[in-house]
Amino acid sequence: MQPELSVAGPLARSAVDLELLLDTVLGPPEFEGAGTGFHLPLPRLGDLKSFRVAAWNDAKSFPLDSSYAAAIDALVDDLRRLGVHVDTEARPAIDPSESYSVYIQTLFGIIGAGLPPSARASIIGAGRGAPAGSYQRRVSDAVRQGLPEYFNAAEQRQKLLRAWRAFFVDYDVLLCPITPTVAFPHDIARTDLAAQFDRSIVVDGRSVPYMDNLMWPGLVTVANLPATAIPTRHLVGGLPAGVQVVGPYLGDRTTLKFAQLLERELGGFVPPPGLSPTA
Repeated sequence: MQPELSVAGPLARSAVDLELLLDTVLGPPEFEGAGTGFHLPLPRLGDLKSFRVAAWNDAKSFPLDSSYAAAIDALVDDLRRLGVHVDTEARPAIDPSESYSVYIQTLFGIIGAGLPPSARASIIGAGRGAPAGSYQRRVSDAVRQGLPEYFNAAEQRQKLLRAWRAFFVDYDVLLCPITPTVAFPHDIARTDLAAQFDRSIVVDGRSVPYMDNLMWPGLVTVANLPATAIPTRHLVGGLPAGVQVVGPYLGDRTTLKFAQLLERELGGFVPPPGLSPTA
């Protein structure tokens, strides 16, 4: 049995190949869902124009670089030209800040349980002297939480799941950023968990905590929702910009079908400038 928030999925340059690889990971049909009690249902729809699409693409809730947001907006324009209705105002009935707090508590509660004792003690110690609301304090609190706190977070996650379920009654997929920015230079000077507290990223010329990278993926992962990451086919500073296609619980084949249909209309993988097609 996989732990909570466990995410596993294939990588490919084609949405069709993604589904082939997903079927390989799942195993033969008679084994799909073995030990879990569920099967992945068929896609909701088979025609791109029939998809009811929502797009969450603003910096009101989480940091988002404006140039990256513009690339996603350009994809929304592409969809509308193809005759797809896209609602850019629709949102689930959740508080994004509270949702993110539950995600951080759950994620680092799980990570903390598997840390070596010395690393766990170091994280807890650093957090105790850190300002309230800082990542150091939030991660420290999550690592040392007890069962009552963890079960409370699990209850909050169920409420989030129900809110998202209601949202996906009216919409089939949601488009949203993957992270606050497109790719940035890697910092490999330190590889320990605590190094994340000292790093930062630049969003619209402003330095924000590196761990803000967890906000957009955590928005949907906390509710166990599937997401298929696809290219917008629009570059930002010469770098590819992707987008999450999020679907309802167990709706993996719905997000994959949307990705496949969009790929059919807009074309497949295109390497960014300077990257060999075979790289």
